[in-house]
Amino acid sequence: MFVPGVTTGYQQQYINHWKCQGVQVTISKLDVTVEEDVQALLHENVGGIFHLAVALKDGLFAKLEKADFKAVCETKYGALSHLDK
Repeated sequence: MFVPGVTTGYQQQYINHWKCQGVQVTISKLDVTVEEDVQALLHENVGGIFHLAVALKDGLFAKLEKADFKAVCETKYGALSHLDK
């Protein structure tokens, strides 16, 4: 499930802090796990990216199924690999 935008108080706290420092903050609703969306994002005037993509699968590491571990890692790794390109 892809949920774009600010969804937590933690995220809003950082946005408020940056705005108080004079930083222009724009929330992109592009999905950085999709390579085409990353290309579109990078064609905008971007000074930095606060990468918040996450998939939460709570549990003890020893009891995680391979599919759970893969789902958690793909969200971060997939997005980062596209951003890195």
